[in-house]
Amino acid sequence: MFRYMLPVVLPLALAACQNTQPTPLPDTSALTAPASPVVAIRHPRAVPIVTDYMHRVPVDPKPWQLLNQSQAPNSGAGS
Repeated sequence: MFRYMLPVVLPLALAACQNTQPTPLPDTSALTAPASPVVAIRHPRAVPIVTDYMHRVPVDPKPWQLLNQSQAPNSGAGS
């Protein structure tokens, strides 16, 4: 029973020990200041995302042994 009451009682006990005077929030007036009207605005332009796209059709697999042998160093001498 105590195991289930601990999550309820612990925050209440800690809240009772809290300082009675709340700390003031920091001044945020500089964060809400308007933007400078002197700065120019860049207009967005449309940029295509897939410019180098080429449609390819699936094909059957080719034998890979010849490809491996042609690309291997010393062409089949072993490692």
